[in-house]
Amino acid sequence: MFRASQSIEPANSRVLQERWDAKTYSMHRQRVKAAKSTVDTKPPPAHSHLRSKARKRQEDDIRFARIEKDNRRLLEHMVHIMNSKGRVDHHNDYHYRSTNSWKRQVELDRIAQENYAAVHRINAQRPVYNTAKWEAENKKHRDLVAISSRYPRDRSQPSNLDRLPVCICPSISATLCVYGVLFIGQERLSFQF
Repeated sequence: MFRASQSIEPANSRVLQERWDAKTYSMHRQRVKAAKSTVDTKPPPAHSHLRSKARKRQEDDIRFARIEKDNRRLLEHMVHIMNSKGRVDHHNDYHYRSTNSWKRQVELDRIAQENYAAVHRINAQRPVYNTAKWEAENKKHRDLVAISSRYPRDRSQPSNLDRLPVCICPSISATLCVYGVLFIGQERLSFQF
Protein backbone atom coordinates (compact mmCIF):
# COMPACT_ATOMS: atom_id res chain seq x y z
CA MET A 1 0.00 0.00 0.00
CA PHE A 2 2.81 2.40 0.73
CA ARG A 3 4.36 1.76 -2.56
CA ALA A 4 1.03 2.20 -4.42
CA SER A 5 0.29 5.69 -3.16
CA GLN A 6 2.13 8.47 -4.84
CA SER A 7 2.15 11.73 -3.04
CA ILE A 8 2.09 14.98 -4.92
CA GLU A 9 4.23 16.80 -2.43
CA PRO A 10 7.48 15.39 -1.09
CA ALA A 11 7.27 14.21 2.52
CA ASN A 12 9.58 12.66 5.10
CA SER A 13 7.04 10.16 6.32
CA ARG A 14 4.98 8.29 3.81
CA VAL A 15 2.38 7.18 6.40
CA LEU A 16 1.69 10.74 7.45
CA GLN A 17 1.60 11.91 3.87
CA GLU A 18 -0.92 9.21 3.06
CA ARG A 19 -3.21 10.30 5.91
CA TRP A 20 -2.99 13.89 4.82
CA ASP A 21 -3.82 12.90 1.26
CA ALA A 22 -6.85 10.86 2.42
CA LYS A 23 -8.07 13.77 4.57
CA THR A 24 -7.65 16.18 1.68
CA TYR A 25 -9.54 13.86 -0.63
CA SER A 26 -12.45 13.43 1.82
CA MET A 27 -12.70 17.21 2.27
CA HIS A 28 -12.73 17.56 -1.52
CA ARG A 29 -15.57 15.05 -1.79
CA GLN A 30 -17.56 16.92 0.88
CA ARG A 31 -17.10 20.20 -0.95
CA VAL A 32 -18.20 18.59 -4.25
CA LYS A 33 -21.31 17.24 -2.53
CA ALA A 34 -22.12 20.54 -0.93
CA ALA A 35 -21.44 22.57 -4.09
CA LYS A 36 -24.47 24.30 -5.58
CA SER A 37 -25.13 23.83 -9.27
CA THR A 38 -25.02 26.84 -11.54
CA VAL A 39 -27.90 25.44 -13.69
CA ASP A 40 -31.26 25.11 -11.92
CA THR A 41 -32.48 21.58 -12.67
CA LYS A 42 -35.13 21.37 -9.92
CA PRO A 43 -38.84 21.24 -10.89
CA PRO A 44 -40.74 24.48 -10.48
CA PRO A 45 -42.63 24.91 -7.26
CA ALA A 46 -46.10 23.33 -7.32
CA HIS A 47 -48.84 25.82 -6.58
CA SER A 48 -51.88 24.63 -4.66
CA HIS A 49 -54.45 26.11 -7.09
CA LEU A 50 -52.88 24.12 -9.95
CA ARG A 51 -52.85 20.88 -8.00
CA SER A 52 -56.45 20.95 -6.74
CA LYS A 53 -58.26 22.05 -9.98
CA ALA A 54 -61.38 23.32 -8.27
CA ARG A 55 -63.13 24.13 -11.59
CA LYS A 56 -62.80 20.54 -12.83
CA ARG A 57 -64.01 19.23 -9.48
CA GLN A 58 -67.05 21.53 -9.68
CA GLU A 59 -67.88 20.35 -13.24
CA ASP A 60 -67.52 16.73 -12.16
CA ASP A 61 -69.85 17.35 -9.23
CA ILE A 62 -72.47 18.88 -11.57
CA ARG A 63 -72.13 15.97 -14.01
CA PHE A 64 -72.42 13.38 -11.24
CA ALA A 65 -75.46 15.17 -9.83
CA ARG A 66 -77.14 15.08 -13.27
CA ILE A 67 -76.33 11.37 -13.64
CA GLU A 68 -77.75 10.68 -10.17
CA LYS A 69 -80.92 12.61 -11.03
CA ASP A 70 -81.39 10.67 -14.31
CA ASN A 71 -80.78 7.36 -12.54
CA ARG A 72 -83.30 8.24 -9.84
CA ARG A 73 -85.90 9.19 -12.47
CA LEU A 74 -85.32 5.92 -14.40
CA LEU A 75 -85.61 3.97 -11.17
CA GLU A 76 -88.92 5.69 -10.39
CA HIS A 77 -90.20 4.79 -13.88
CA MET A 78 -89.17 1.16 -13.43
CA VAL A 79 -90.83 1.00 -10.01
CA HIS A 80 -93.99 2.52 -11.53
CA ILE A 81 -93.95 -0.05 -14.35
CA MET A 82 -93.44 -2.91 -11.90
CA ASN A 83 -96.21 -1.69 -9.61
CA SER A 84 -98.66 -1.08 -12.47
CA LYS A 85 -98.07 -4.57 -13.94
CA GLY A 86 -96.15 -3.29 -16.93
CA ARG A 87 -98.86 -1.18 -18.51
CA VAL A 88 -97.30 1.54 -20.57
CA ASP A 89 -99.33 4.25 -22.25
CA HIS A 90 -98.18 3.92 -25.84
CA HIS A 91 -101.46 4.37 -27.72
CA ASN A 92 -101.60 7.08 -30.32
CA ASP A 93 -105.12 8.48 -30.63
CA TYR A 94 -104.18 10.81 -33.46
CA HIS A 95 -106.09 10.13 -36.66
CA TYR A 96 -104.40 11.13 -39.90
CA ARG A 97 -106.32 13.83 -41.70
CA SER A 98 -105.35 14.94 -45.15
CA THR A 99 -105.90 18.50 -46.29
CA ASN A 100 -107.34 17.41 -49.64
CA SER A 101 -109.24 14.25 -48.66
CA TRP A 102 -112.59 15.88 -49.48
CA LYS A 103 -111.30 16.65 -52.99
CA ARG A 104 -110.27 13.04 -53.52
CA GLN A 105 -113.65 11.87 -52.23
CA VAL A 106 -115.49 14.19 -54.66
CA GLU A 107 -113.37 12.83 -57.53
CA LEU A 108 -114.08 9.21 -56.50
CA ASP A 109 -117.81 9.96 -56.30
CA ARG A 110 -117.76 11.53 -59.78
CA ILE A 111 -115.94 8.50 -61.25
CA ALA A 112 -118.38 6.08 -59.56
CA GLN A 113 -121.33 8.04 -60.95
CA GLU A 114 -119.86 8.00 -64.48
CA ASN A 115 -119.24 4.24 -64.22
CA TYR A 116 -122.81 3.66 -63.07
CA ALA A 117 -124.15 5.72 -65.99
CA ALA A 118 -121.95 3.82 -68.48
CA VAL A 119 -123.16 0.45 -67.16
CA HIS A 120 -126.76 1.66 -67.36
CA ARG A 121 -126.28 2.81 -70.97
CA ILE A 122 -124.65 -0.51 -71.93
CA ASN A 123 -127.47 -2.53 -70.37
CA ALA A 124 -130.15 -0.36 -71.99
CA GLN A 125 -128.65 -0.71 -75.50
CA ARG A 126 -130.21 -3.24 -77.83
CA PRO A 127 -127.79 -5.74 -79.42
CA VAL A 128 -126.60 -4.94 -82.94
CA TYR A 129 -125.79 -8.49 -84.00
CA ASN A 130 -128.64 -10.76 -84.99
CA THR A 131 -127.76 -14.15 -83.52
CA ALA A 132 -130.91 -15.76 -84.91
CA LYS A 133 -129.82 -14.82 -88.43
CA TRP A 134 -126.32 -16.26 -87.75
CA GLU A 135 -127.77 -19.54 -86.53
CA ALA A 136 -130.00 -19.81 -89.61
CA GLU A 137 -127.04 -19.18 -91.92
CA ASN A 138 -124.93 -21.72 -90.03
CA LYS A 139 -127.69 -24.35 -90.35
CA LYS A 140 -128.00 -23.65 -94.08
CA HIS A 141 -124.21 -23.93 -94.42
CA ARG A 142 -124.12 -27.29 -92.59
CA ASP A 143 -126.90 -28.62 -94.80
CA LEU A 144 -125.00 -27.62 -97.93
CA VAL A 145 -121.83 -29.27 -96.60
CA ALA A 146 -123.73 -32.44 -95.83
CA ILE A 147 -125.19 -32.48 -99.36
CA SER A 148 -121.91 -31.86 -101.12
CA SER A 149 -119.68 -34.15 -99.05
CA ARG A 150 -118.65 -37.51 -100.45
CA TYR A 151 -119.12 -39.44 -97.20
CA PRO A 152 -121.96 -38.86 -94.78
CA ARG A 153 -120.87 -37.19 -91.60
CA ASP A 154 -121.33 -39.00 -88.29
CA ARG A 155 -123.32 -36.71 -86.01
CA SER A 156 -121.92 -38.28 -82.82
CA GLN A 157 -118.39 -37.08 -83.68
CA PRO A 158 -117.72 -33.33 -83.32
CA SER A 159 -116.55 -31.74 -86.50
CA ASN A 160 -114.58 -28.64 -87.38
CA LEU A 161 -117.22 -27.74 -89.93
CA ASP A 162 -119.46 -26.46 -87.16
CA ARG A 163 -116.84 -23.85 -86.36
CA LEU A 164 -116.13 -22.76 -89.94
CA PRO A 165 -117.00 -19.22 -90.89
CA VAL A 166 -120.12 -18.72 -92.94
CA CYS A 167 -119.04 -18.09 -96.53
CA ILE A 168 -122.15 -18.12 -98.60
CA CYS A 169 -121.90 -15.29 -101.05
CA PRO A 170 -125.38 -14.10 -102.13
CA SER A 171 -124.04 -11.63 -104.68
CA ILE A 172 -122.41 -14.42 -106.75
CA SER A 173 -124.37 -17.38 -107.98
CA ALA A 174 -122.23 -19.72 -105.90
CA THR A 175 -123.37 -23.00 -104.50
CA LEU A 176 -120.83 -23.46 -101.69
CA CYS A 177 -117.83 -21.85 -100.05
CA VAL A 178 -115.93 -24.33 -97.87
CA TYR A 179 -112.22 -24.47 -96.90
CA GLY A 180 -111.36 -21.55 -99.13
CA VAL A 181 -112.78 -23.13 -102.32
CA LEU A 182 -115.53 -21.36 -104.22
CA PHE A 183 -117.65 -23.37 -106.61
CA ILE A 184 -119.25 -21.33 -109.36
CA GLY A 185 -121.04 -23.64 -111.68
CA GLN A 186 -118.37 -26.12 -112.75
CA GLU A 187 -115.36 -23.84 -112.05
CA ARG A 188 -113.34 -24.14 -108.88
CA LEU A 189 -111.71 -20.94 -107.52
CA SER A 190 -109.37 -20.94 -104.49
CA PHE A 191 -109.04 -18.05 -102.12
CA GLN A 192 -107.93 -17.34 -98.56
CA PHE A 193 -110.05 -16.17 -95.68
